[in-house]
Amino acid sequence: MTIWARRVIVAALLGSSLLVPLMGSATEVKVISGLVGAQDSKSKELLGLTPDAADETATRDLLSVLKPAGKFTPDNSRNVESMVFITRPYQTPYPYVCREDRVTLQYKLASRFDTAGKWLNFNRQPAGVEAQPTYHVEQLPVPKFMPGIGYPAPVCDATHPGHEATWFAAPSDLDAVRATNMFRMAEDDVKSGLLTPEGCDQHGQDTCRQWILSLDDASKIESVKSCASSARNDACYVISFDAVDMAITGTIPANSFEPITPTSIESIRAQTVITLME
Repeated sequence: MTIWARRVIVAALLGSSLLVPLMGSATEVKVISGLVGAQDSKSKELLGLTPDAADETATRDLLSVLKPAGKFTPDNSRNVESMVFITRPYQTPYPYVCREDRVTLQYKLASRFDTAGKWLNFNRQPAGVEAQPTYHVEQLPVPKFMPGIGYPAPVCDATHPGHEATWFAAPSDLDAVRATNMFRMAEDDVKSGLLTPEGCDQHGQDTCRQWILSLDDASKIESVKSCASSARNDACYVISFDAVDMAITGTIPANSFEPITPTSIESIRAQTVITLME
């Protein structure tokens, strides 16, 4: 893989800017997904395939990005429940951030019938798939887009960032980057005394503060999910660690092409998580 010299998102931003009215008005702006530009040769080739050839090519491509799994996952009754495949790491539009997807093939018990419609028995068979994006962040904060500035990025491929790299689940690239940037800013604000933590004041504010600061390592993050915020321009995320959930709310610039960096952190609340075994 090559190291980014400049981020390709600049082209997308320049293309998107042509869709925005020059003056503030009541005109509705419809954003069209995808980069507007010349069609590349590979796209032209793939779009010109017959349906059978397209299926064969896409199936081969799908298998090529999945790392071997080699082991089925059982449920509590020791029946086959799934097999989890993981894609090779690949780059996101953000510097310092790699992504890989966990693709789960689900197995279910289904009724089996003969040609006359008579029920025969149950048969365990593949039933569907689920996909979960996961992310590795090389360093924080992830910088926002600045015209004319390039950032080094980690190599994201079959052997990088490596077997010992930590990954966390998040709904999307934007959510992963925004939540981890908010996490870094919140930790800094708590460390400097600008932000008072909530929700863990069992033995005094200082104990609560030290508890939150002990999590000051992005590699400890296990998952990120969004939560409801009270203000229009606020973003809220619950960031999960081993036995702790942190809810962080921050104000996001309303008129930003790349709203990944909050202008301020409004609150941070931590609570222990008790896991009950079924």
